[in-house]
Amino acid sequence: MAVAEYITYIDVKIEWSQDLIKTLNAKKGSSKLVASFHDWTGGIRWTSDTLQKKYEAADVFGDIIKLSILSADMYDCHELALFVRNQQAQSPKPVLAVGMGQHGQLSRILSPILFVIHKLLPTPSAPGQLTLAEVHQAQHLIGQVPALDFSLSGPDAKAIVEMIRPGFQELGLPHLCQALEDDEPKDVKGENLGGDAATGFQRYRYESIAEIASDDAQKVGFVDSIVRNRPESAEKSAFVGQNISWRVIHDCIMEAGIEVSAAASSIAIIGDDINKARAACFTAERMGYKAVYLLESKLCQTLAADFPGLDFSSQASKYKLAIICRVDEQEAKHNPLHQILREPFGGVILDLSSAPGSSHSSRWNAIGKRQTTLVRAKLLFQLWTGRNVLDVLMKD
Repeated sequence: MAVAEYITYIDVKIEWSQDLIKTLNAKKGSSKLVASFHDWTGGIRWTSDTLQKKYEAADVFGDIIKLSILSADMYDCHELALFVRNQQAQSPKPVLAVGMGQHGQLSRILSPILFVIHKLLPTPSAPGQLTLAEVHQAQHLIGQVPALDFSLSGPDAKAIVEMIRPGFQELGLPHLCQALEDDEPKDVKGENLGGDAATGFQRYRYESIAEIASDDAQKVGFVDSIVRNRPESAEKSAFVGQNISWRVIHDCIMEAGIEVSAAASSIAIIGDDINKARAACFTAERMGYKAVYLLESKLCQTLAADFPGLDFSSQASKYKLAIICRVDEQEAKHNPLHQILREPFGGVILDLSSAPGSSHSSRWNAIGKRQTTLVRAKLLFQLWTGRNVLDVLMKD
């Protein structure tokens, strides 16, 4: 069944019959076989000939080797680490080695692949399992997860900080996050700085400290956030400039349920904020939109030159998506927006400048600043930690 469903990883015990193992190996396709051995007796050591033979049996057919044995004492974790190091010096094949039980918990903390349990489960599925927060806390104490400082500036900085902090706490991460005023000095070269960002679709004012700019940031035309890239080797860390503003727009559109078929039609962009308009155009291009209907905008020549894949000459009267890219939210009362709201076909209005107002028609699904701020917080958390966090933590 696992092979038929194209499961990515299939756990295969080395004790299974050779005929079954050969059949799985022949039919696995793109699936990876995890050749596994478990021992709960505590009678096998990592230095024993018995375990070496189990490894060799797993190596015959496994794409990945998984060895889990009950740890008899603390020294088992040291022997485990030496066993893995010796095997990987001889073969590039991945080895997952776990010491089960209380004495083996250190192996779970140091493993490059985390074996964790959710904190809401009443009992562990295997002896010695830890939650992700417990693993992170232990890794911090032994110097594997350094405490980093993150900061934000801009109109939504305080709100985003209040969303990010509960995520750090939930995952047991030791990091700090603070909101700074635009004119407040910051130590952008501090060794503990893990990341920094501008909010509200603004350009990051310390853009020059980013040694590298991502492809997305280069194509959108500005950096709005940075993250410190910490290589595993002794190579010096570097700041990477990113643009997540376009991802904010993209994710809001996807959450609104815009159908894929609609992406072949036109999109309306309203307003003259160059950063918002560039992010909106890049998103439209990535999603497959072909025509852009500009309203209240003097940016046609600039945008057309930078996004040649989009047709800016469109005078389309039907579009399922309108993105408001105004500089000032007071301008939102101008007639072109009211004209859109009166259109009978309806669609989605993504307002990047303000919260949806009462003027929005019931035919249009209005998304405003509250949602874009939440999405930006989630994306920054993911960028800075490499982890996802539940929406409910940020919404609360």
